[in-house]
Amino acid sequence: MSDDYRQCKAYQNQAITRKEGLVPLGSEVGYTLRIVLLLKTLVAPRVKDLAVLEKMEEQMVKVRPGLMIVAPKIEAGGSEAEAWDKQLKLFGYTPAGFGVAPTKTLEVSLGEPEDDILAQMASRTRYNIRLAERRGVSINIYSGQEELATPGLFDEFYTVYHENCQRVKIASESKENLRYLLEAFQDDAILIHAHFENETCAVGSLIVAGDSITYYVNGSTEVGRKNFAPNLVIWEGMKAGKQKGCLWFDFDGIFDERYPGQKEWEGFTRFKKGFGGVERTYLGSYTKWFPLLKRRKTAKALLAAQQVSPSS
Repeated sequence: MSDDYRQCKAYQNQAITRKEGLVPLGSEVGYTLRIVLLLKTLVAPRVKDLAVLEKMEEQMVKVRPGLMIVAPKIEAGGSEAEAWDKQLKLFGYTPAGFGVAPTKTLEVSLGEPEDDILAQMASRTRYNIRLAERRGVSINIYSGQEELATPGLFDEFYTVYHENCQRVKIASESKENLRYLLEAFQDDAILIHAHFENETCAVGSLIVAGDSITYYVNGSTEVGRKNFAPNLVIWEGMKAGKQKGCLWFDFDGIFDERYPGQKEWEGFTRFKKGFGGVERTYLGSYTKWFPLLKRRKTAKALLAAQQVSPSS
């Protein structure tokens, strides 16, 4: 399982720039923001340490949130998931009908030679990558720092990305927030521009954190899609990840059958699956509404659990 950018230092820095509160949770961090009914929310995304739940209770008194959300980076099934499920219930969390981070993803191993990575892809995906190259789609790759320092480059990227979001009817990241992210990650943000006949026809952004490179926001024009530029953008992103020493390429989200409201994800999920890899299904997000009002009830439940001996 790959590392997650939401728990790395650069992401924490951009959260501060965005005026999101940073909340220490032992070895991991949470963030305060307003995402549901404008309630002050304490979010712990992609956490792995069970001790986070206790730390959330401690920070709750200082932060005074109306909602707390935990999204463990723990795969569903197995003993670790069972332990998390038990503790989440004990601390008063219930499964959410939404995710603050993708609940299911696809990861491609980058540890093998390029030919082997290509070989495990669907034949049609391999063919489209080569077809894009034969048709003359060209690629330019920039770091986040280079993207922002080159006049007009970031505007070009954002225009293609934003217009594509409008086409598929999904919300786009704000230009300001995307800029904050690139400023924070600098050389660990990778921006890819694909061109066909001197026209920018596809873009993609990726984030390097720990052992993984994560597919972030992207977009393409009609010309780009007709010439399979998005396929080539992803392949170039995988090669860039290998050059950075990453072991995993994380697509950061595919359709999760547990959340039928994500129907709009089905199309790009089929596209992503063409690149092969391993599907990872996580526990999902868990919420606790108005936690301060439930503080005494949670304390009683924890005390009762401590008093139950393993042999009883």
